[in-house]
This record gives sequence, structure tokens and C-alpha cells, in this order.
Amino acid sequence: VVYIKVYSSNQIYAFLDQTVSYSEDECKNIYSTDGQGTDQFFQDADGKKLMACGPVSGNAQGSYLTMLSADGLMFGIINIVGNFGTVFVDQSYWQSAIAARPSSAAKGY
Repeated sequence: VVYIKVYSSNQIYAFLDQTVSYSEDECKNIYSTDGQGTDQFFQDADGKKLMACGPVSGNAQGSYLTMLSADGLMFGIINIVGNFGTVFVDQSYWQSAIAARPSSAAKGY
């Protein structure tokens, strides 16, 4: 069995970068059955987006691939607080890594 790589990460990045540049009208034309945007499935009847197209609100430059976003910052804060809670509340972690001498903890791992 031979594995053939069809898409490289550069091609995927270029595709996502191009997707961000589309306007809402272009997205409607892309996600329509006739190509004119009249019979589109990009949005439902209430106007909610069903497809990922166009810039992402809240992300740096509307990018899909960014580390600078409000939601990403919130995720990082929650992750750090949760991990500190896990470390200091879990008794076995406390005994093996924090309260033990470094030489004893290294043998345990």
C-alpha cells in the first residue's frame, strides 16, 4: 500500500486564505444550485449561516487560522485555570510531583 499525499498544508492554507476574502454575495453564489445565488443553501430562512465562508468575526483579519481571537483568549484562560485546579486539587499529583523531592519524583515517572 502506497500513501499518496493529495493536499499539502500550503494548499489548505491557501484555500482557507482565499475563503476569507469572499464577500457574502460571493458566498451565496458559491453555495447555490444555479451559481447565481437565487437558490442558495448558504443561509437558512432566518439568515443564519450554514456554511463556513467569508471572514470570521472576532478573529484577527477574519482568518480561520489565527491565534489572535477573543474566543481563543477565553479558551486559554479557562484551560490555564482548569489545569491549575487539576494540579493542586488532585492528591496523587500533589504527592508525586509537587511535594516529593525531584530525585524521588523522577524515579516515579
